[in-house]
Parts: sequence; structure tokens; C-alpha cells
Amino acid sequence: MYRMSIRRLKNPPSASPAALAPLHAQPGRCLYDEMARLEEVVILIRKESQKGNLVEKESLKDVVGIGADEVGSLLARLPNFPEFTDLKSVTDGNGVEYLYSVSEMTDRYMEILLGLKNKNLLELIAETVRYESQKYPRPTRVDIFTKKPYSIGYEELSCIFHHRRAGPDSL
Repeated sequence: MYRMSIRRLKNPPSASPAALAPLHAQPGRCLYDEMARLEEVVILIRKESQKGNLVEKESLKDVVGIGADEVGSLLARLPNFPEFTDLKSVTDGNGVEYLYSVSEMTDRYMEILLGLKNKNLLELIAETVRYESQKYPRPTRVDIFTKKPYSIGYEELSCIFHHRRAGPDSL
């Protein structure tokens, strides 16, 4: 039993030889350590997605305890393993890269979170109203924006709507 589990870690059945080659090429690193780090990253991303959060790529170096130069190479291995295909990467308007699990979070929810991170609430509200109008043929309730994931206060909503009425018809 013990030997079997070690053997599986040394040569995972789902890993292609190309995926394993960079792991063996790094001096002082064993495959088990690399796989453990990769799995730790995947678990973190899935847990945060389940909580309704995006994971900033750069934050992984602090959270998982890997070097800044290792983050990219570690994440580059994800597509080589079928069990990690649920992870997606998305970049915001400022070039910040985020990761999430599609098995724990819908793409629409991710778009909302990304819109909140971009801080363009007027555009986010307009996109949400358009989306809701297409999906459900009814008006969008204003109080939807006071609840998660938006969590916009009534005063801020009032300011946004006032700004919209005063501004040009761009949305």
C-alpha cells in the first residue's frame, strides 16, 4: 500500500511526460514537493472560489510560501493535469491576474467580482441590468445591488444613480 502511493506520486497517471520534465529539471527539488505545492495552490483557489473570492496570482507567493519567480512556472503546469482543469485565469483592466475555480464559481459571478475590483460601479450596474433583462424579462430590483456580491450601500447607490442621470447617455 505504502509503495503504491509513493509510486503514484512519482509518476501520476494523469501527468504527461512534458508536465513532469520541468519538475525533474530543477536542482534540489523533488517531484513530491512540487506536486504538494501545486495541490496546495489548487486547494486554496477552490476554497476561495467557494467563498466567493477571486485569488490574486501575486498573492500566492505569500499565502503558499513560494518565491515570486516560482508562481508563474507552477501555474503553467496546471493545464497538464486533467484534475486541475476547473481553474481559470482572468485579468482585470489594470493587468492584475486572478484565478478561480469554475466548479465553485460561475463565470457571471466572476465578472461581477472583477467589475467590483475595477471600481466602475456604474458600468457594472448597467451590465447587470442588461444581463438580468435578457435572462429574466422583468425590471431589475435596485436592492440586488445592496446584497452580496455587490454590497453597495444605499447612499452610494443613490450617488451612482444621481451621477447617471446628470451624465451623458454613454451606457
